[in-house]
Amino acid sequence: MIEELLNKIKIAFKFATGFDLKGILLGLGGAFASLIFEVFEKIAFIEKQAFVSTADKEYLILAGGGLNEPVPASNASGEVLFYGTTGTNIATGTLLSDENNLEYRTIKDGTIATVRIIGTASISGDNATITSQEKLTTGSYLVNNVNKEVVVFENGILQFSRTGINAGDAVEIVANKALIEIESLDTGAAYNKPFNATLSLIVTEPDLNTDIGVIFVSNGKDEEDTEAFRLRLQNIKNRPEAQFNKSNIENSVKRVREDVRFMYIKGGEFQEGKIKIYALDFDLDLIAELSQEIFNIANEIRPAQMPSTAISVVKPIVLKRNVTITNLTPNSEELKTAITNNIVSFFNENNFFEEDIQLEKIEQLVFGSRTLKESVTTATVVFNGNKAVDTYLTLNDVVF
Repeated sequence: MIEELLNKIKIAFKFATGFDLKGILLGLGGAFASLIFEVFEKIAFIEKQAFVSTADKEYLILAGGGLNEPVPASNASGEVLFYGTTGTNIATGTLLSDENNLEYRTIKDGTIATVRIIGTASISGDNATITSQEKLTTGSYLVNNVNKEVVVFENGILQFSRTGINAGDAVEIVANKALIEIESLDTGAAYNKPFNATLSLIVTEPDLNTDIGVIFVSNGKDEEDTEAFRLRLQNIKNRPEAQFNKSNIENSVKRVREDVRFMYIKGGEFQEGKIKIYALDFDLDLIAELSQEIFNIANEIRPAQMPSTAISVVKPIVLKRNVTITNLTPNSEELKTAITNNIVSFFNENNFFEEDIQLEKIEQLVFGSRTLKESVTTATVVFNGNKAVDTYLTLNDVVF
């Protein structure tokens, strides 16, 4: 439109004067000509900033009308394990760093305590394993009073040398540890750390191990870049009716919270003017801070006619069920470990909210398990996978 207007001005000027506008401006001298060109430049600038497809970042924010802004950078936070002498205190504000000198601080006090993890040994090759829900990271521990390296997997399996241990033996692992919450000193995705990563004390203390084990450190984010924000804003403007719906709420939450394992939004209640958001973190819990953030995100994009009281965020009822296996043939520890790993992975990788898990599916997992030498020929599987309203079904244990 603006380009058409400029062309009309040029044509009208030439028709009225017989001269080319650009040529006459050059002939009039620098001062007047520069003013005219400045007007054209300002018009071009306005044209650029008027459209989401070309606007610079600050004008994109204005285009969002205050309701949609770039996702801000955020600090990472999470849980780590300190190890050391029982009774040693860890103060709030204790500083840690990673291999790239990115720094963190503790945000709560804690005290090293002795924890005894009890289990029954399964044997596979040169290794023994037990399963535990106790939070632990890979490191050196007393295993039946012998110092051993224990490899800890995120699904709760603890693996160590089988030396001196037979299948079915009772195993006791002793750990002196404290679970402490931390946050990064600055914002950015570079501060996020996976399970079993290692941080270090910046100032060493005689009764604390220098290496700190990471349970999780997440939610560190870089500020949303201009092009990603532009695309998101275009999608919203192209489909304004889709802004407040189930998928948009879920995607908005997961953009800023990496610790959300599960979200479910009751569908029919949208038509009734209410929504109920079910959510769990990776500990199968819903802490108040996470619940509030999910509510805030949904509240920001709710329609004006919907009151904030129509939005609720709740934790589903978590049902932990055992899988019991008898009459297993071959009845080897290696095969039991393979079966356990198969079933644990299945539950870790799927969410079951108000959904039946058929016994046939668990039987498929059992009979599909194998080692290099063996596969299941016979087994009796017992599992109650019946659903109930507002419930989230997950695994408690695999029992042989």
